Formats: sequence, C-alpha cells, structure tokens
Amino acid sequence: MRIADNMQFDQVTENLRKNRSDMADLQNKAATQKRVTKPSDDPVAASRVLTSRIELQGQNQYLKNLNYASSFLEYTDQSLEELTNILVRAKELALSQANDASANEQSRKVVGEELAQIYKQAI
Repeated sequence: MRIADNMQFDQVTENLRKNRSDMADLQNKAATQKRVTKPSDDPVAASRVLTSRIELQGQNQYLKNLNYASSFLEYTDQSLEELTNILVRAKELALSQANDASANEQSRKVVGEELAQIYKQAI
C-alpha cells in the first residue's frame, strides 16, 4: 500500500503543529514554574488547586472576621471601662450628699449639675 504525498504532508504538518503546541506548553510551564497551567493539563490536579484556593479564601475571610471581632471587643471593653468609671463617680457624689449632714441646697445644686454632666457623658 502506497502512502500518498498529500497524506504524508498532512501527517508531518500535524506532527509539527503538535510539537509546537507541546513546546509552547513546556515553555509556559517553565516560565510560570507551575505544573498545571490550565485545567486540561491535569483535571484532577486542577480541581485540587481550585479547592485549595477556595479553602484559602475561606480561611482568609475567617481571619478578617476574627480581627474585626477582636477590634470590636476591644472597643466595647474600653467603652464599658469608661462607663464604669462614670458610674463610680456618680455613686460617690450621691453617697457624699446623702452622708453629708452639712449639705445644703447650694452644694446639692452643684452636685446635681455635675450628675447631669455625668449623665450626658454616659450617653
């Protein structure tokens, strides 16, 4: 059986095209230093890469959420500390007026104004 010249030419051309494609893939892999550069290189490995990326994104979001929650809790703790100090001062003023036999209308008015300021500060 004789192989026609056109058939031989087509086969050589196809082999050249495939070799060029393989060479381009190898050059791309060498340049990127990645074994899988497109899903068709290794579908199983590509699937693992995508799964790993999704897991990594989830972990990064988890860390962002932790940092946000930590900052929020620090701010809340500071606010509660300030409120505690304010309430302690208000209690001290109220007890001083209740226990002070020499407290008169003027001193109670001054303490009342300070308590009003404390109330505004607490809000």
